[in-house]
Parts: sequence; C-alpha cells; structure tokens
Amino acid sequence: MVKVKVKLETVEKMKTIKNLAVEYEQLFSFERRLGITGELGEILLCYLFDLDLVKNNINDGFDALDKDNKKIQIKSVRKKPNNKKTNDGGRLSRFSEHEFDYCLLISFDKYYSPTGVWKANKEDLVPIIEKHKRRNPTVREFKNIARQIEIPADKIKVW
Repeated sequence: MVKVKVKLETVEKMKTIKNLAVEYEQLFSFERRLGITGELGEILLCYLFDLDLVKNNINDGFDALDKDNKKIQIKSVRKKPNNKKTNDGGRLSRFSEHEFDYCLLISFDKYYSPTGVWKANKEDLVPIIEKHKRRNPTVREFKNIARQIEIPADKIKVW
C-alpha cells in the first residue's frame, strides 16, 4: 500500500480546481456539476487532520490512515446548489465490504466550503450500513450515530 502526506501545495491546487468547478457550474446555473466532491473531501480532510491519503483506495477499501494506522473511509456530501434544503436526506456513497476502523464525513455548501465534519466508528455504522441493500445509508442516519468534530481553524484558512 502506498500512502501520501497531503501538503499545503496540494490543497492550494485543489482550491484552484474547486474555484474553477464553481465557475463552470455557475455558467450552467448550477444545472451541470463536475463530480469532484469526493476528491475534494479526501484531500481536505487528510490535510486538516494530518491523515495519510492512500493512493489506491479502491483495492485497499479505505481512503486514509491516521497516526495510529487506523483505516478510514471518507465520505463527502455537497448541498444541492438549487435546493434550499440541507443534504441530510441524501444518501452516502456505498460503503465497501473491506475492513476499516472509522469513517469521516465532510459536508460542503454549494461553493465547496465545509459546513461540518462528523466521525463514526465502524461498530456503530455496521447496523445502518447493513440495513440498506446497497450499503448506502442516508446522511441523516450517519449523523445520528456520529459525533461532530471541530474543523481546525488555523488550517482551514487556506481553503
């Protein structure tokens, strides 16, 4: 397994990509989206919480490792640009059947500004994952069993 430390320069490049994506979407009144929410979430969370990003997350079944080598799945959601409701009713992407220790969820507004981060342990997640045939619980279900964690103010300034 190859892992990478996410550096400030990577986050700055992702910020440029984020800004270009928003400009593109504005051209189409937010009716067309580029589908980069997952990548932005993974990069930003790894930077904010000093996690190691796993290069090949598909084969490994998790996205990052923490300082204790715990395996982390990262989920990212974004408010629908033309919808005033929150994205809590939406579904998370599918949880793989690979081993992981906990999951981090980052929520973005329509401009990809983080609105919150939540952490849930695998033991608490398994019951809600397994009650869905596609292994994709709702955001609300996740948040109900997770705890919200503080975004480091000193690091988020770059975003």
